Amino acid sequence: MSRWYVVYTQVNKELEALNHLERQGYLVYLPRHLKMRKHARKTERVPRPLFPRYLFIYMDVYDSAWWAINS
Repeated sequence: MSRWYVVYTQVNKELEALNHLERQGYLVYLPRHLKMRKHARKTERVPRPLFPRYLFIYMDVYDSAWWAINS
């Protein structure tokens, strides 16, 4: 039975983990929001993870290989 699970990632590696898991065929969700960033008198809105260091993966625990997710 497939369910949504939480994956804990390394600092600022959410997008990298998302890309790796999607390439392996998993359905992955990374909620993001636009955050205001000021730098050198410039203000811009950049996408940032809503939950830093966390993303969600839809999988069947009994049929999937955990080693692929842990790496």
